[in-house]
Amino acid sequence: MGIIERFFRKLVGLSFIIWEYTSTYIPSMARIVIDNYSLPIIKKEVSAVRISRDDRFIQIGCGSIPYTALIIAELTGASVTGIDIDPVAVKNAQIYVKNNKRTPIRINIEEGDGAEYNLSNFDVIMISLGVNNIEGVFANITKSAKKDARIIFRNLSRFDPHKIIPDEYIVKKRLIHPMFWESVILERVR
Repeated sequence: MGIIERFFRKLVGLSFIIWEYTSTYIPSMARIVIDNYSLPIIKKEVSAVRISRDDRFIQIGCGSIPYTALIIAELTGASVTGIDIDPVAVKNAQIYVKNNKRTPIRINIEEGDGAEYNLSNFDVIMISLGVNNIEGVFANITKSAKKDARIIFRNLSRFDPHKIIPDEYIVKKRLIHPMFWESVILERVR
């Protein structure tokens, strides 16, 4: 990944961190954005990779407000894990999930680095937009994930995902979202 892509990923990641930390103190603001912007996007992702109750899903980089993990657990009934490298984000995320469960769901939030976390038990792996160590995460997926794991890579839409993803993966589908990002559905071919 080039220096410009790295810079913009870090900038977007920082903007998410600021939004999430602010939203922990103003939950109604988060709810408005999640319900009106994020929910339709997450529904498209769920449909694109066919997440079901039988799946084990992990979101790498769940942040302080793990709305994607929570919504996927609620929509599908899948067993969901959200990890983040930031211990403060993990603590906030655990509180957020506890306070926002609307249905009985299977969800776990824990501290973890996507470049090192054991991914062998997961059917669906999501790499969030704010994750910076993309190379390390992909190397770990290649090393430890199931060969047939379905992968959702959230990418800045102005950057070609083919220049970011390793040769072991092909782009099956690109879901373009409003504003500046996309969900890239990947398949491992080697």
